[in-house]
Amino acid sequence: MAEVQDIDVEQIMEQVRENIRRRLPEPTLADPTEHSFNGQVTSALASLHSDHDIYSMRFTSHRRVFGPIIVAVKKTLRQLLTPILVRQASYNAANTRVVAHLVERLAALEEQQQVHGKELPQQRQAVEARLDGLEAQRQALAALEARLSGFEAQQRQALAALEVRLGGFEAQQPPALAALEARLSEFEAQLLPALAALQQQVGTSSQPQEQALRIMRERVSRAERKLRRILYALTNGQEGEAQESVERLPLPRQALEPEFDYCDFEDHFRGDEEEIKERQRRYLEYFKGAEQVLDVGCGRGEFLELLREVGITAKGIDANLDMVLLCQEKGLDVLQGDALAYLESLSDASLDGIFAAQFIEHLPPSVIVSFIQLCHRKLKLNGVILLETPNPQCLTTMAWGFYLDFSHLWPCHPEAMRYLLESMRFRDVRLEFSAPVDAQASMPLMRDSSLFGAETERFNRAAQRLNELIFGYQDYAVIGRKI
Repeated sequence: MAEVQDIDVEQIMEQVRENIRRRLPEPTLADPTEHSFNGQVTSALASLHSDHDIYSMRFTSHRRVFGPIIVAVKKTLRQLLTPILVRQASYNAANTRVVAHLVERLAALEEQQQVHGKELPQQRQAVEARLDGLEAQRQALAALEARLSGFEAQQRQALAALEVRLGGFEAQQPPALAALEARLSEFEAQLLPALAALQQQVGTSSQPQEQALRIMRERVSRAERKLRRILYALTNGQEGEAQESVERLPLPRQALEPEFDYCDFEDHFRGDEEEIKERQRRYLEYFKGAEQVLDVGCGRGEFLELLREVGITAKGIDANLDMVLLCQEKGLDVLQGDALAYLESLSDASLDGIFAAQFIEHLPPSVIVSFIQLCHRKLKLNGVILLETPNPQCLTTMAWGFYLDFSHLWPCHPEAMRYLLESMRFRDVRLEFSAPVDAQASMPLMRDSSLFGAETERFNRAAQRLNELIFGYQDYAVIGRKI
């Protein structure tokens, strides 16, 4: 035991450190390539895993005489240094685990970097596509601004033409023309700022382009209607040839701006003119070969335009001045007046066809009966009557379309209208339904009978009936021929 105490521990520890340094790989300069760096990391990790346990190492000696003594001394020293060596071995093991975890984390980061590197071109393409879309929107706004500038130029030209016409009428009606000139100047003062505000709004608005175009169309339409009324007032309804037997009275000054703009109301809720024309195109087949057709309550003249496209002579009658002026601007033969009074003024059996879309619901029931009788008198033999009106059998129509227009008076049931035409001696009376409600809004039918069993078919019949009542056709036309 005394011999053990005389052993130089510091010398032995220094020898142990030297042995450990000899067993570790010599540091070398980092290879610039990734492969060399990864190889060094792998070699170092392998060394850490194999050499971290310094306590369990096996002692040997190459000396024959003193070898066993040296080995015994080393083992004795290991027993004396057990606490230190165990702590060092634990530290080496923990250090090895941390280094291994860091290497794995580094590999994961490199993999993420590679993934992000692959995604960068796609993200760049998406950004470039979005920039292209923004550029297209900018070009669309520039085109819209150009259209606004063109419209402003047209309005200036129209105002200049009005001033010239005012100069011609000034000698005949000085007081009235002076008042109209004042109204015209006031209108110009209102219109030009409105156009400037609209142009600024379109240039800076974040609203969708379609909404901006709709606002522009509504404002342009209102401005055009006001200009038509001014022109009508200037000519006092006397310009051109006399309109047959219907007298058009001079327009009162206060009517330059109607109390209620029904034409704007119809533009807002009735739908686009082209859309209405496509809906009514199906009715052309009933008027093939006709020579004289009357469109009662012609409105904006969509069906008159369709008849003109196929070469059928037609005339329109409407009580709304803005509708009449718009149709006349399109070159259509349209008169302003009461429809029943105009029909009464025509000769009996003088018309090949009578068309009325969205008209009879504006009449009281007794007037509807009188109107049908009057149509029968004015039609030739085999002449066609076609009346389109909202379908009260569709509850969606009654909840939305019919009562939306407060000028509607009476919903006309299709079967009642069929009976009315047949009782007035019209033959081949038929009903044609149109404008169905979106099918996606309807109640789906049960396809699987496991839930209700034998009651599935009954449920489907009830659901189908509800779909017909709520989500059926919004409009219908009753068609008949005079016998």
